[in-house]
Amino acid sequence: MISAALKYQARIPVETAFPALVLLAHHHCSGNIASQRFAGLVKYLPRDKHSVFIISGPATAEEHEQHDPELFVDSSPLLSKASIAARWEVLRHMALVRRNDHLEMQGNSWIAKAVNAARARIQSEKNRGKHPVVMATYSPIDALIAARLVAIAEDVPLIQDFRDGLAFENLGRPGALFKSLRKILEAWVVRPAAVITTVSRPLVRHFEKTYEGKVVSLLYNGFDAEALPEVAMPAQKQRSDKRKQTISIGHFGRISSSEAARLETLRMFISALVDGKFSGRLEFFGTLTSSEIAILNLSGLDCTFQGHVDRKVALEQMKEMSALIILTGKSESVATGKIYEYLFAGNRILIATQAKNEATRILEEIGDDDVIMDFSDPASIPPVEVLVEKLLGSFTRNLDAIKKFDKSVQAKEFSEILQRVAKAQV
Repeated sequence: MISAALKYQARIPVETAFPALVLLAHHHCSGNIASQRFAGLVKYLPRDKHSVFIISGPATAEEHEQHDPELFVDSSPLLSKASIAARWEVLRHMALVRRNDHLEMQGNSWIAKAVNAARARIQSEKNRGKHPVVMATYSPIDALIAARLVAIAEDVPLIQDFRDGLAFENLGRPGALFKSLRKILEAWVVRPAAVITTVSRPLVRHFEKTYEGKVVSLLYNGFDAEALPEVAMPAQKQRSDKRKQTISIGHFGRISSSEAARLETLRMFISALVDGKFSGRLEFFGTLTSSEIAILNLSGLDCTFQGHVDRKVALEQMKEMSALIILTGKSESVATGKIYEYLFAGNRILIATQAKNEATRILEEIGDDDVIMDFSDPASIPPVEVLVEKLLGSFTRNLDAIKKFDKSVQAKEFSEILQRVAKAQV
């Protein structure tokens, strides 16, 4: 019913809805790239229109150590690591299809603690005359499960967010059994959802096709330009002095631990550089696997391994590179979070991939002088001397073209989604 109202009343008045967001985001306090999905969005939500309450997993980022009234942090185990009794409790409640006003979970699992915390907050918001909306972001699946249990128990609208695919191009365990389980779980968690939000156009098409009639909104990952003003881009950014410098190509974050096919992309990229006698430097910031390190060490190229660095340090280092590389595999829906950090840094981006994907389409639409090396199309691979010449040249990022990825801009779209969902419930 809510979904239908949203679909046919996309521009209904929303000024009086005053929705209260209860967000289940397990990685929110982790400090990794996944945590950035909602960090900026909730930061810029106008508090005169929204109250915000975030339920997170363990806090590993220093900025979350102090008490925050908008944040509930719980370190209980995810379902995959919980006790048999805790798992059984969750499965038993999942099997209930009716509303359960007396739902109160006792087991030692993050789902149980999240459900109880969310319900308490929602009941408090209702008592204050607010219109609560419960929302969860995948991964892990635990957040989506908990949000559905809460939405049904409290009879409030539900938004399910996917920053990764669950049934579509999932990066988890392979095999027909796990594929079937992911389809079943996805259908279960989105069935009562008023809106599905996700990060890429292929994922939007997947949800629209799979769940006909569901409202699906594209909510890109992005960057927070005000989070680190000391490393923010100047209005016009050019690198005209690169001819006096050694070429440095920087990679930030994980490679094949995010998608196995990216290991082959790395091998292809390194092979192309070796064959072309590339004499620049490759710098890797983040944790690499032993296989990745072996490929780099055996290449004979000038490679340095910086390990994990603080996000502020990473952004500062990004600005010092001649180019920033993204390695993707064969997935169509990839819009890796680091592309937005790279766009924010302002330097030229080099994508090495085995297939056209959302990341390559984003760069093509921006229209700057970035580099796409698609190894499924040999004609797209420039000779190393051509690549070097380009990397030595000046580069200017079109700031107007990337403004839509700024969290302060995206938060306005997010606010409108919340207000329409809340209004449809009234």
